[in-house]
Amino acid sequence: MVSVIIPAYNAAGLISETLQSVFAQTYRDFETIVVNDGSPDTAALEAVLRPFADRLVYLRQENRGVSAARNTGIRAAQGRYVAFLDSDDLWEPGFLEAQVGMLERDPSLDLVYADGLIFGDTRDNGRTFMELFPSQGEVGFESLLLRRCTPLTSTVVARREAVLEVGAFDESIRTSEDHDLWLRLAVAGKHLSYQRQVFTRYRRRQGSMTADPVWLAQNNLQVLVKTLGRCRQGSRASGLVQRAIEKKNAEIEYLKGQRALLAGDASSALEHFRAANHYLHSRKLRLAELGLRWAPWLVVSVYRLRRKLFFKKSF
Repeated sequence: MVSVIIPAYNAAGLISETLQSVFAQTYRDFETIVVNDGSPDTAALEAVLRPFADRLVYLRQENRGVSAARNTGIRAAQGRYVAFLDSDDLWEPGFLEAQVGMLERDPSLDLVYADGLIFGDTRDNGRTFMELFPSQGEVGFESLLLRRCTPLTSTVVARREAVLEVGAFDESIRTSEDHDLWLRLAVAGKHLSYQRQVFTRYRRRQGSMTADPVWLAQNNLQVLVKTLGRCRQGSRASGLVQRAIEKKNAEIEYLKGQRALLAGDASSALEHFRAANHYLHSRKLRLAELGLRWAPWLVVSVYRLRRKLFFKKSF
């Protein structure tokens, strides 16, 4: 009934615990597909997978990114549904039973997701994903675009046909590839829903790709620009995406300003904050601009001190 798809890249250290959480599911009608995405730790990974060999479909490919790895799994899948799980996340035993139950009870549903408990090297340890990114109201193009609804990928179970119908994951996108897929499903008229129960443990690690906020925001912007290309010119959807692009550009400038402050480059910080405030019209940013113009050394020193105290408190 379900194909569980796990992309693996540098996953040898954590994937055993992930697989144990899969095989502890109360729902039993599933297959598990691990896709080795050209991982540099292949020898160690295969050693870890060996005890699970009779319960796995194991596939190898050259490194092409997480989207390509998931797509390889989707193409190989035998199940009616596909469930996505990152190689360092964990499922609670009742996860598949609850999610498949939702899909089976309502044939109009094409995708369901749930909440997850955050753990690992992060100040958000112990909080849930929906505490930080609430899902409110019905899931549709607008609520996904404006982040009123944000599916956590390791909690998603979807109809395989629906995912294939919209082209699966875009392999040209290095991150935010999941957000892009959810938007395309909504545009295609697919029905997405969620439940608020915590069914996943969502691991956050320092040093991961998504730890770089500028890089992440730039990839978010790529998805928005791509989405705009699908919207009819002059439509409400087009206007919403245009505003989202402007806001994301402002966010990128603001993040670059913070980075420049941390590096002690007050001149660059001032330029980035000016560019951000052209859209944001923030009083705080205006004050930061004035401070950087008249007392740059003071603003840089205060910012660095606040960052130091913040991270010391967080960890």
